[in-house]
Amino acid sequence: MNQQNTKQQNPNIDHTTANPKMNNTKTANDVLADFACVYQQQLDAFNHLNNVVYYRYMESARIDYLYKLGMFGAGQFMVLAQSSCCYLKPVHFPDCLHIGVRCKKLGTTSMVFDYCFFSEQQQAVVATAEAVVVSLD
Repeated sequence: MNQQNTKQQNPNIDHTTANPKMNNTKTANDVLADFACVYQQQLDAFNHLNNVVYYRYMESARIDYLYKLGMFGAGQFMVLAQSSCCYLKPVHFPDCLHIGVRCKKLGTTSMVFDYCFFSEQQQAVVATAEAVVVSLD
């Protein structure tokens, strides 16, 4: 990030916690309103959701999160530096996953994201993940 970008703060982020400022009328269900439906073609040979699909869901959730915060500006690029996923329970067809994403750490040129995958079918967290993105000028 250049000097000018570091001095400007996004009004949609609470910079003391690195979390988006939420409208007081929103509930946890509103935050997790976006979900991903599991399709049969996303299953692997063991008949559960393929591990690559989790990373696609993470990418979609992260892009949506950053877009809602106004983090996509002209001349500002975010690239994925690292990502990992911990699979807790297998997910099968049919199911829908609620994907929670939040900024865990906000640095001067990087952001660390946490993800939580909640299965409607199992009524349980089925995976957790983390990703680091860095900002390029």
